[in-house]
Parts: sequence; structure tokens; C-alpha cells
Amino acid sequence: MLRIRSWFTDRWHPCRKNTNRGSVILISGSMIAVIITLICIAFISLRYLYSVKRVGDIAVVAAGLAALRSESTEDLAYGEYTLSKPAAIAAFKSSLQENLKLDSSLYPLSNHYITTPVTIEEISVYNPEDITSGLTCSCGTAIRRTSIHVVISYRVRIPGLHGLLGKESRLRIHKDVDNHYSLNIA
Repeated sequence: MLRIRSWFTDRWHPCRKNTNRGSVILISGSMIAVIITLICIAFISLRYLYSVKRVGDIAVVAAGLAALRSESTEDLAYGEYTLSKPAAIAAFKSSLQENLKLDSSLYPLSNHYITTPVTIEEISVYNPEDITSGLTCSCGTAIRRTSIHVVISYRVRIPGLHGLLGKESRLRIHKDVDNHYSLNIA
């Protein structure tokens, strides 16, 4: 009589010789799972850093717009206007403190993702009398209108993979903010 064995029962039949193929598959599967987990944690950490940088970008732009608005708002609508440099810088710093939740010496308040004080590396106010053809800021951006050039930096805490990516990362934000709104009534 002819016996037909199914694949499943033939594979785990008690008479079959024992091989170590199962342990190799188990070990390689575990290694792949660990590698995929590490890649996912690194990806999440990098996305977190990107989000923190975007928050800083938005805070700097909002502070720059607040500084541009620090002067007469009537002149804003009609094109070029002149800013008082000390007033614009003071308005920028106070708005940056409010946006990033910093104290008066630019240290972060309470438990915050920023670990060091915010350093304002460069801040320049360009008025119409300062602007010439071919004028660029220190980072190479062309300046054509009344604007504020700002470079800030700070360190942020990195969640996950402290040994692989480090505990902190330094973020440097460069923005040139101008008001390109013009109401020309002819």
C-alpha cells in the first residue's frame, strides 16, 4: 500500500533527524528585529529634531515680524520704512523670549527641550539707507528691503539612542525676515 505523507507531518515526524536550522532562523530573526527597532528609534529621533528645528524657525520668523512691526504701522503699507535699530532688536528679543518660553537671560524655563541658553550669534537691522545693490548678509542671502538678519543657536535634548546619536544636538537657525507687503495707491 502506498502511503502519501503531507509536507507538514513529514517535516516534524518523530523519525526525522534533528537539525539546527530552527535555531539559526530564530537567531537571524531576532537580529533583524533588533536592527529594525534601532532604525525606527533613530528615525523617530531625527523627526523629533526636525520638529524642534521647525518650532525654532517659526519662533524666529514670528519674532522678526514683531520687530518689523515695532515702528509706525502706517508706513508699513506704503513700501519702504525705517526701523529704529535698538527698538527693533529689543522687540525681537522680547518676542523670541515669549515664543520659545525663555527667561530674560534667554535660558529655557522649567523642563524644556532646549538644554542651553539661546545664543543670538548675529542680529542686524537693514534700513533703506543701508541697502545697496548686491548687498548680502553674512550667510549669503541677498537683502533688497528693510529686513532683520538673525542667526541663533541652542542645544536640544535627543530622545532615544543616546549612545548612537549623542545626548544633545546643536541647532543653528538663520533667518532674514522682511515685510514684502506693499500697498501702492496710484
